[in-house]
Amino acid sequence: MKRLFLLLIVSTVLLTACSSVLGAIIGEQPVDNLFGLNDHVIEFELPTTSELAPAQLPYDVTLPVSVPFETPVNDVGELNLPLGVTPQSASEELGISPVIEFSSTAAEETFPTSLGLAEPSLELTFTDDSGSPSVQKSVAATPGQTFTFNKISPCAVIENRTVCRYEATVEEVFFFTLEFEGEEFDTLFNDILQGDAATNTVTATLNANFSADLPNVLSLPTDGSVKLVLKSRNGKVRFG
Repeated sequence: MKRLFLLLIVSTVLLTACSSVLGAIIGEQPVDNLFGLNDHVIEFELPTTSELAPAQLPYDVTLPVSVPFETPVNDVGELNLPLGVTPQSASEELGISPVIEFSSTAAEETFPTSLGLAEPSLELTFTDDSGSPSVQKSVAATPGQTFTFNKISPCAVIENRTVCRYEATVEEVFFFTLEFEGEEFDTLFNDILQGDAATNTVTATLNANFSADLPNVLSLPTDGSVKLVLKSRNGKVRFG
């Protein structure tokens, strides 16, 4: 009996050691769209300048936004892994497309000449197929980080709305690195990332301050809305 017990202990130690060695050998594996956020379109109305204090006018206004959205989570359960080896952590960079849209039924002459996006943050709740929240996470950009988007011509009229595109002054707009490790990652991996992408979801809220440089007018169009596209890159799971 003692011999059997010792054999079990030795076997467990050897399996753990082998798993660690294999994990170190594997290192990390890239996973596209790890958290299911890439290319997700978010559209929202900006607050009207009539909602702001007079001291904030004219010509350059800051507009706080808080935008909830939901999307399925990617399934990474099909990773080609040796038996008994599981990831230890995961990470992915998140941002938005360098081109965003502003639209309104108002005349183009009233549109902002530029838009700014400052200090965005993201609150996420990953939910399994039972509908129960499994993991919650918040990430924020570096304090003071701001991106400027300048209006580019020509604009277009689509279904009675004028749509103008605004391009960032930098090539890429990435501001978060979403990381999970330890018990938090174990829960995420076991409950969400190995589950059914059709039933596991991430519910998120994007918070940010948008600024608008107005072209010698005292207010934004009352029905002005912004459309942006989330982007992700460098998604990976690590084994060592």
